Order: sequence, then structure tokens, then C-alpha cells
Amino acid sequence: KWAFYNWYLGNYHSRIEVNPKYTMHWTTFLFNASHEGYPGHHTEFVLNEKRQVRELNHFEHSILILHSPKMIISEGIANLANSMLFSNKESAEISLRELSPNVSEEESLEKLILQDKLRTKTSLFWYNFAYHSIVDKYSEEELIQYGKSIEFFNEEVLKVEIKRLSNPAYSKNAFLYYLGTKILKKKYGEKPSIKEFQNLLLNPTLPSDLI
Repeated sequence: KWAFYNWYLGNYHSRIEVNPKYTMHWTTFLFNASHEGYPGHHTEFVLNEKRQVRELNHFEHSILILHSPKMIISEGIANLANSMLFSNKESAEISLRELSPNVSEEESLEKLILQDKLRTKTSLFWYNFAYHSIVDKYSEEELIQYGKSIEFFNEEVLKVEIKRLSNPAYSKNAFLYYLGTKILKKKYGEKPSIKEFQNLLLNPTLPSDLI
């Protein structure tokens, strides 16, 4: 159901899946690699296994509950992961240099930087999109009209999201990304310090610990 997903396998290994059925663009790959890998989900799960399970024998931390307060913070951590490594300018430069299939045909670096900044705001859009779908009971036509109003996602992408929101497992999960990011930014500012981010990775944290 996801474009990218980290299946943590244990023993410090993850399987990160990329779903080719989704419309993807090379400018999103670095963000998603950080989100699912380092220093996002994979890093958090590895440190959780090492400290909580192996060192402290807190075996309950070997169970991942998808719809839980802990996952709100996990998704917030993953959403901020790329910004802990790179500035918007650095992300755009690396993506253009390493991931673009044809650099000569791409937008200017300045436009790519602006796109990268805008991408950090999309979690709010998807939160609102899910709210209109699940709470306000918008029709498919109303959702597509709302989605097109920001002129950022095409109809194909919007229809895929509508289909996902019809799945009970994903529909509840749709709110976690924005809520987690918002809680962390309210607590730490635009992003945590390195020490604060390390603390989030090492120690189980719930939303109530940060509010």
C-alpha cells in the first residue's frame, strides 16, 4: 500500500521495498532513502533492537504496533531524517548530480531547491486530504477537485491515495506523518539538534513526552 516501506527483519537488517505501481520522480528518492533507511526507520529500529531488546531485555520493544502513539513519533523522526543530513540546497545538488537520468533537461538548481522546500510541506496536504476523505466524507470527485487545487499532484496520484484511504489499515496511518512532524517541530523548532535527534532514536518516546 505504500510507495516505499521498511520491513525490519531483526538482527540489524531491513528490507526496504519500492512499489513500482506508484508514480515516482527522482527528486523524491533521497528524501525517501533517508526516511526509510538512514537516519530514519532502519536506524531507529536497529538502535531499538540493540539497546531495548538486547541490552535491557525489554522484549516488548521487538513488537511494532502500526497504529500506536509510538508510531507517531517514529514517522516524525523519519520525516525529519533527510533534513538532519542535508540542507535543501544540498539535497537538490545531490539529487541532481547522482539521481537525475538527464541533467541537461532538468530545471535549474534554484527551482529544484524550491521544490525541495515545498515537499516538506506536503505532509500537511495529505493530512487534510485524509481528513476530508475519512471525517468529512468527501466524494472521489470532491477529493480530486481539492487535490488539484494546489497544483502539485496529478489526478493519477490523487486516485491512488483515495484507493489507499479506503483500506482500514492505511486510513488510520495516514494522519501519523503530519502529526509526528508537527509535534517534533513544536518541541525542537525546524529540526532537533544532533543530540536531541540521537535521544529520539535511542529512547522510546511518546507524543505525551513532548507536549
